[in-house]
Amino acid sequence: MTDLEKHVNRSGRAKLVKQVREKINELGITYIYFQKTMMKLTDLFGLEGKIALVTGGSRGIGKMI
Repeated sequence: MTDLEKHVNRSGRAKLVKQVREKINELGITYIYFQKTMMKLTDLFGLEGKIALVTGGSRGIGKMI
């Protein structure tokens, strides 16, 4: 069984989904936009092509540099 199948089949999920759908209807929400972009950690924390200002040169990262 995949992680997705485990999540979808989890006990109590149907009740939670029903509650969320009721709240969406109550609020009159007609459109939900969700975007998930996969990023590599090196892209997320990389500084390539950027300028970094490192303060606190007497300790931590500043001292290491």
